[in-house]
Formats: sequence, structure tokens, C-alpha cells
Amino acid sequence: MPRLHRFGRGSGIRKVTVPDLSSLTKTQAESLLSSIGLTYSSTATTTSNSGLDNTIISQDVSAGTVVLIGSSISISYYLYQAIPPVTPPVVPPVVPPIVPPVVPPPPPPSFTTLPYISGTTTDSLTFSWAGANYNSWKLYRAGTGEVFASGDGQGTSATRSGLSPSTTYTQTVVLYSSTGLTGQQVSDAITGTTAALPPPVVPPVSPPVTPPVFPSGGPVVPPVVPPVVPPVVPPVVPPVVPPVVPPPVVPPVVPPVVPPPVTPPVFPSGGPVVPPVVPPVTPPIFPSGPAKPFKV
Repeated sequence: MPRLHRFGRGSGIRKVTVPDLSSLTKTQAESLLSSIGLTYSSTATTTSNSGLDNTIISQDVSAGTVVLIGSSISISYYLYQAIPPVTPPVVPPVVPPIVPPVVPPPPPPSFTTLPYISGTTTDSLTFSWAGANYNSWKLYRAGTGEVFASGDGQGTSATRSGLSPSTTYTQTVVLYSSTGLTGQQVSDAITGTTAALPPPVVPPVSPPVTPPVFPSGGPVVPPVVPPVVPPVVPPVVPPVVPPVVPPPVVPPVVPPVVPPPVTPPVFPSGGPVVPPVVPPVTPPIFPSGPAKPFKV
């Protein structure tokens, strides 16, 4: 218990010794300071150790110091505060963006065989070619946008008709990768000449016939010779000879052979001779089997 100090006989001023608060709790330290006439102020320091809750950390006036009653002592103490569990932030899963597959553009159309003149008439030209990766085509007049023929699909020829004979025309063939006329391939200019017309047929000119001049003043009339009619010779018909048929062969008649009658034998005793009865011969039995014949 801290001692109280009185100064001078009859003096009302009293002092007290500051106690050691280090082993006390905050509640105990406050109670002790109040009991000896001292006031206090406190400052808390948080701790996550529940065993240090409300224990005194320090005091601003050292223990054993004599101070006036009513003086204020500042103490600091631990205040337990549970550390809240650390909840990791919810990280949404990273969803990769949906990247559409890269579809390469279709290969451009191309000529595998360059266009050429494959047929000519007096009024038409036929153009032929071969290509790849195209779905439509057009036949243009070279240098202009005038179209003479077109088609969907992989056509390989086109004919321009209604032309003039012996006339030169220049065309171009354009291939398209789609019916929308995209992805085109233009050929070089192809020049062709239509066939010439055949020459006109001129009938031969016969010279004029000059009639002959006869001395007697008239033409000589030749005698009329009747036509020679060949005699009619009848066709030679060979005579019909009937075939020779041999007479039928008749086999000779052979009379049947009749055997002479059989006369039964006459026995002296009046009956047939009966042969004696011979018993059957039993073969011998050999222990080791039948005897083998000797080889000579």
C-alpha cells in the first residue's frame, strides 16, 4: 500500500508514492490509483494475443515517485482485438475471349490455260480457256465494259456471234471467285478474225454456136438409122433329174431251229442213280495261325 506523506505540523498538503502498476490489469491499476487519491488516463494498444488483454504496458510516472495527491498518472495497456480471418478476394475466372477461327480467304481465280480462239466462222468467234477457283465468268470487249457473254459455274468457252466476215475483234475473259463478282482474274486481250466469205460461183460462159453454111443452101440431113434391137434369148433352164432311189433291202427269211426231243435215260434198276453223300471237309486248326507255305 503506498504511503501518504504530510508536510509540516498542521499542514494540509499531502503526497503519496506512485505504486508499480506493471503486474496489474487495467482495472486493478485504475482501482489502486483511485484508492490513493490519484487520477489516471489510459491509452490502449491493440494486440492479437488474448493473454495480454487489459495488462499494463507502461506508466508515465515511475513507481516509487512521490507526487501530490490528486496528480494524474497516464498508463498504457493492451487491448485484445481478434484479427478477422483474411478472406481472399473472389477473383472471377478469367474467361478467354472467344476468338472466331480465322477463315482464310478463298484462293483467287486463275487461268490454267490462257484464253484462245478455238473456232471461227464468217459471223462468229469461239473463245476457250481453262481455270481454277472461279464460280462465274464474263466475255468483254477489250478496253470497254461491254459484255457479250457470261455464265455461272466454271464455264470453259464462249461464242460471240453476229459478227462481220473477215473482221478482227479483240476480247477479254474475266473470271470471278463468286457470283458477287469479287476476286477477279482478267485475261490478256485475245484477238481473232472471222472467216472470209467464199467466192461467188460464176457459171461458165459458153461460146455462141455458129451454124454451118452448106453449099446447096440447106443442112445435110443424115439418114435415119433404126436402133438395133438385140434378140431375146430365153434363159436356159436345166432339166429336172429325179434322184435315183435304190430298192429296199428285204432280209432273207430264216426258219427257226427246233431242237430234237430229249429222250430220258433208262436206268437198270428202274430209277435214277443217286450220288453218295460226301461229308464236308473241316480244315485243321493251327495254334499260331495257318501254316505258311515253304518257298522253294
